[in-house]
Amino acid sequence: MIIGKFYYCIIMKKIILFFIVLVSCLTSSAQFVATKDGMTSTDSCGYYIEKYANIKASILYAKAKEYFSDMEGLKGYDTDVKNEEFSVHLLCDKAFISKKISNMIGSYTKYMDIDVVYKISFKDGKIRFDAPVIKSMGEKLSGMRNCATWNVYLYNENYDKKLSYNIFDKNGKVVRKEKLTCENLNKWINENIKGVSDYIRKTKADTSNW
Repeated sequence: MIIGKFYYCIIMKKIILFFIVLVSCLTSSAQFVATKDGMTSTDSCGYYIEKYANIKASILYAKAKEYFSDMEGLKGYDTDVKNEEFSVHLLCDKAFISKKISNMIGSYTKYMDIDVVYKISFKDGKIRFDAPVIKSMGEKLSGMRNCATWNVYLYNENYDKKLSYNIFDKNGKVVRKEKLTCENLNKWINENIKGVSDYIRKTKADTSNW
C-alpha cells in the first residue's frame, strides 16, 4: 500500500511538471499569429502587454528606440510621441526563409522581404505591443540575379496567380505548401518583440550591478 502511494506521488509530480512546462511554453512563445485578415494576438484581443517592474515609461521608451535604431531595415517612425508611444516602420530584406526546394536541378532557398509597422505604447512598468501591420511581402530566390520577386499576401481575393500567391485560402486555412512560410513569418514577427523585451531586461540587469 505504501509502495502504491509512493508511485502515485511520483506520477502526480510528473503530471504537474508537464503542465507547468506546457503553460510556460504557451505563454512565452508566440504573442501574435498570422491570419487571412492580418496579424492578431494569440488571445484575439489585438495586443500584447509585457510588464517590467520599477521601470518608468520614459526609460522603456528610450530603450525600445535604442533597440530599433540598431536594427537593419529601420525605415523610420510613422508616429512618435515621446515617452508615450511610437509606430516603428521596418523594411527588411531577406527577413526569413519562406521555402526550401530540392529537385533534380539542385537545392534552392527562397527568402521573404517584408514591410511591417509595429505600434508600441509605454506606461510606467509596462509596454503594449499592438498587432503588427504587414504592408507588403515579397519572395525571391537567394543568389539569383534579375529574378522576379513574387508578391505575397496573407489573403487577397484578386491576386495575380502568375506573379503572386496567398498564404491563406478563402476559408482562413494555411495553404498546404505555405506552412513553412507562415511558421517563419510568425516566428520573425514575435522575435522582434522578444528582442525588445530581452534588450530592456538585459540593460536593466547590467545597470543594476553598478
